[in-house]
Amino acid sequence: MTGLAATEPTETVHFTEIRTDESNTGTPIHAEYIHLHLPKLADAGYIVLDEQTYEISQGPRFAEIEPFLELVQRHGERLPDGWV
Repeated sequence: MTGLAATEPTETVHFTEIRTDESNTGTPIHAEYIHLHLPKLADAGYIVLDEQTYEISQGPRFAEIEPFLELVQRHGERLPDGWV
């Protein structure tokens, strides 16, 4: 999700570009992430989710969480393993 903060509001990110944690880099993301977490973020308006094309983009409320995502991105090395 932190990568979405680096995009323009109209840009999309493919699901496979999103990783659940560092240990999963280079592997397909978990079904739970696709079927549970991303739909919840979409329902809240933080992202726009296209399950047909496997793409997400910034939703109408994305600006509300963008500062948090940028903070996590800048200081991710200080967080416990698997958080970023």
